[in-house]
Amino acid sequence: MAQPSKTGYVKKVCGCVKWKDCAHPWYVNYREGKETGAGGKVREGGRLQCKLAPLVGREPGDFADAKMEARRAIAAWKDGRDARELLAGDAPTWLSTKTSHNKRPTKRAGTTCETGRA
Repeated sequence: MAQPSKTGYVKKVCGCVKWKDCAHPWYVNYREGKETGAGGKVREGGRLQCKLAPLVGREPGDFADAKMEARRAIAAWKDGRDARELLAGDAPTWLSTKTSHNKRPTKRAGTTCETGRA
């Protein structure tokens, strides 16, 4: 288990005094944890360290937005998914559920999701 980060696993590589407000790009910096291997050597688990914008498909607007995007990117990375394909909550909407239900292969011709009748 990774240790919690004070900055939400985001950082900027710049020397600006107000780094949370400057225009430099955001980076995600996450390490999955450490384990002790043979001979007592400490091996790191997985590591995600790269620019946040290419990872999620857009540049976060502020510090809070960058932390939220970093959490999504880390969750996607742990699941082996692409963070750009995730929605804000990655939860289906009613309309998307209805549309996918109406496109199912076992659907009878002429029926709809609302009534179930022709």
